[in-house]
Amino acid sequence: MKETILNIEIRLLIIKYGYKNILEALSKAKGISIDEIESLIVSLEKKSAMRKPTRKKSVIEVAEDVISGAEHYASLHKLAIKYQSKEFLPELKDVRRFLERSGIKSNKLKSRINSTKKVFEFLRGLPKYELESLLTEIPENGESAFSALANEIIGGQIDK
Repeated sequence: MKETILNIEIRLLIIKYGYKNILEALSKAKGISIDEIESLIVSLEKKSAMRKPTRKKSVIEVAEDVISGAEHYASLHKLAIKYQSKEFLPELKDVRRFLERSGIKSNKLKSRINSTKKVFEFLRGLPKYELESLLTEIPENGESAFSALANEIIGGQIDK
């Protein structure tokens, strides 16, 4: 909050007195040359430009980084789309189980999104028939494990 108020006040001073007059006043107050002040301003602008937060990549972008140029790109891309929409490995527990069955340690995975790279690095090494098999195992209606269980309970198909 203080920074925004300071920025507003400085802008008002620049509007009222002009940029050059503000630099001259700063130069006199600090006992340094106008050139030194301007170089300090430039270095601060460079630092703030470097600190700008980077946007996190989406699931598709992470998967694309791994699968681009892969031999079976089309199948991998379809799996990436289904992974993003949670039709393939919809929950973290599914991801962990899938990786563990494949012999990959998954105990350090904290989220489904953060595990995308590991999943697609593994999938990239699979032959096409296994990728196609994974694609055909995914329910077409996109039903999650939870919704399937709920439908069974509501429909009375589970024995009590």
